Amino acid sequence: MSDMLGGVRIVTIEAVGVVPGATGLMRDMGAEVIKIEPPGGESGRGNWKKSADLGDTFPGGSFFDIRNRGKQSVTLNVAAPEGRDILVKLLAEADVFCHNLRATAVKRYGLDYETLSALYPKLIYASFSGYGEKGLDKDKDGWGPVALWSRAGLGAHYGDNDSMPEPTRGAMDDTIATIGFLTLVLGALMERTSSGLGQHVSTSHYQLGTWINTPIGQALQGEKVPYRVGHWDSPTRAIYECQDGRWLFVHAGRPSHWKALCEAMDRPDLVNDERFANQTAVRQNARALIEILQVEMKKKPALEWERIITDKGGASGMVYTVEDVVNDPQAEANGFFTHYDTPAGPKRLLNPPFQYSRTPLTPRGPAPEVGQHTDAILAAAGYGPEEIAKFRSSGVV
Repeated sequence: MSDMLGGVRIVTIEAVGVVPGATGLMRDMGAEVIKIEPPGGESGRGNWKKSADLGDTFPGGSFFDIRNRGKQSVTLNVAAPEGRDILVKLLAEADVFCHNLRATAVKRYGLDYETLSALYPKLIYASFSGYGEKGLDKDKDGWGPVALWSRAGLGAHYGDNDSMPEPTRGAMDDTIATIGFLTLVLGALMERTSSGLGQHVSTSHYQLGTWINTPIGQALQGEKVPYRVGHWDSPTRAIYECQDGRWLFVHAGRPSHWKALCEAMDRPDLVNDERFANQTAVRQNARALIEILQVEMKKKPALEWERIITDKGGASGMVYTVEDVVNDPQAEANGFFTHYDTPAGPKRLLNPPFQYSRTPLTPRGPAPEVGQHTDAILAAAGYGPEEIAKFRSSGVV
């Protein structure tokens, strides 16, 4: 078990996916993570319920579990002056303060960087928002599908010309942003080892979306960017149905990959066909090539095509379902999953998505119940039993 972030204390006001995901990965790396929640619990808990027959130590596999396993939960009403004062006191021992509060709320609660850095100059203050912390939209509700996918222009490029833009699925937007926010905080921690000072670091769904939307770089240079080019943007970089009804992604835009694909299909005549001599010619004769490849791919099952094309030095991959992934020997061999024995029998969980040879990462216990660690954390901060009871009766915790 790795403690690469051992000794780092993170206090976080977080909800749903991005910030909880990033601090959850830091917990996997050994950091202590104190999760501040409103008395009723953060909204991302949703309908999550711990399954009793799996035992109290099982980290769980739900969206909430994976992002919050191993953390400590403290319930705190930071809108109340007493709650704000408790939070500020907890930050005295913190290395990082993370939040995804709206910009105006941060100012109203007195939790802005200027206020906190004056008290704790070594504190790293990491904030996440939908659209950035300045401008007219700084307080706009910024969920991933609208701020990262739609506002950053990603949705405009997906879907066929005669159809609506494609929506994002599977919380892909939040997952992308999670890795971005994690990188942000780890960079600040590294910089502090030399400067000894904290700083305000921030990013947003919108900004991360613009960074991953590569055509924006073209648009910044004044180039015209095609929209919603559809499935058949390039016949040599497209998905085809195979003999078994499964789908194969063919990636043959490079000359070497195109040659390998032709050899795999036993169609050497296509290599020297002037209609497909380069990508410009391929686009001009797209319909003809699509029809050829559709016929060829129907001759074998998808997984067999993948093997044959790969053996020839080409690039292709069967489109896996989630059931395929969880039963994939390649994923198992590379430690994508971890195994647990529970009272209900053996179970598997997703491992953290990073490989370290000397300090491997593993889940650090289950996600906490709402406020599970409130009394212990407040007592460690110097509050007595009577004070804590008063806080609870007045709705502060």
